[in-house]
Amino acid sequence: MDRLIASNSVPMAQADTAPTTGTPQGATDGNPASNVPATRWPSYQYNAIQEELIAILTAAGVTPDRTNNGQIAAAIKALRGKTSVLADTGAVNAYAAVNATPLTATTWIDGVTQAVKIAHTNTGGSTYAPDGLAAIPIYGLGLAAVQQGELFAGGTAILMRMTIAGVNSGNPICVLMECAGGPQQVAAATASQHAVQFAQVATVAGTARNLNALLTAQGASATWTADELLIKSALGGLAYQVGGFNKTVSLGGAGIGGVVGTVPAANGFAAIYAAIGSSGVGIFATDATSAKAPEVYGGTLPVGYAYGSQLISIAPISAIAGQFAAFVQTNRRVGWAGGNIVAGSSFTGSNAVTPSTAYIPPNARFVTGYTQLANSSASSASSISVTIQDSVISGAGGWPNAQSVPASSSIAEGFSVAVSTSQSIYRTVTASGGTPSHTIAVTAFEF
Repeated sequence: MDRLIASNSVPMAQADTAPTTGTPQGATDGNPASNVPATRWPSYQYNAIQEELIAILTAAGVTPDRTNNGQIAAAIKALRGKTSVLADTGAVNAYAAVNATPLTATTWIDGVTQAVKIAHTNTGGSTYAPDGLAAIPIYGLGLAAVQQGELFAGGTAILMRMTIAGVNSGNPICVLMECAGGPQQVAAATASQHAVQFAQVATVAGTARNLNALLTAQGASATWTADELLIKSALGGLAYQVGGFNKTVSLGGAGIGGVVGTVPAANGFAAIYAAIGSSGVGIFATDATSAKAPEVYGGTLPVGYAYGSQLISIAPISAIAGQFAAFVQTNRRVGWAGGNIVAGSSFTGSNAVTPSTAYIPPNARFVTGYTQLANSSASSASSISVTIQDSVISGAGGWPNAQSVPASSSIAEGFSVAVSTSQSIYRTVTASGGTPSHTIAVTAFEF
């Protein structure tokens, strides 16, 4: 394909052009019977057809070759695979673009696709309005409105106009087919080979593998490690899996790596949270002495760590504010010196609730400790029975320690029970003979 090469031709600058007036009509061979002459094919019409064909080659980047009559077909095939990328002329969450040939209400129809170089990452639901037309909402492939980050600044978004019954009340939408750098929305998986939505991935708050901490002496800082742990945006929300966790928190600091919210009280407990966000993974402490700390932090997370949080420890605080008591943690079990929740010679024959805000934190689900039976009589044995239980139901989860304690002796035995009433256990204690007393101590808990 090439331009005309013939005698009596002229340079393109001198070529005939279309008349400026007249009515566009069709050609005829004429009719002598009715004295209608045949149409004379004007040179400008030949030029117009020629330049339309040359324009196809130019758009496809093909150099005209007079010896090749397959160039138009090749150029059309090339153009079918070539996408014109439009510049984003809109704003955050309100995208717009201008086409070389503007779309109209009659040409902006279902199936029309636009490629737009995104200038602003979306922060929520978004719309697209080409060529000044009415904005329509942008949906993902899962046919739900985009949420955040799907339209990534610098990426090219492929948007297709569609109208689907039951979606957006049957009104038009732009379906985001893809955008480099942005997460892709998918429909909920219903078969084994389907991609899953984030919310379909089964995750449980508090999940951790080999979560540990050890502080051998009272101190202002402690370090937590885990091979892997899960951090969530909310219960039932998004989950972030973190490997090789190793973070230190100091009660003397503030924000990430220190205290967020209320400073943990002396002789109380600190809730320790792992947090994640645009700045990475961090750790912080907050007070958990008088109220149960939620699995996901309920306050405002520090800047740069707002994606999610996860409770990873309830750590004991010493008698000195700003100092952890010595403790050891394995997964969700915390052991420390603890203390006596009962000590004396008062014996309750019935199953009685025994509270301890000092040694059983609000988050405790199980407690471990020991009962010590003592007889201070110099000459007579004492028969003592102490049963620690999970609840008010007699015999439920009970740990009995019934002993005949010789004169001037004591006998200890361990127990581990569930905490069914906040910061409390249940006990049944009886005794006869001698001078009996008993001690109930808590030395560990699970949260």
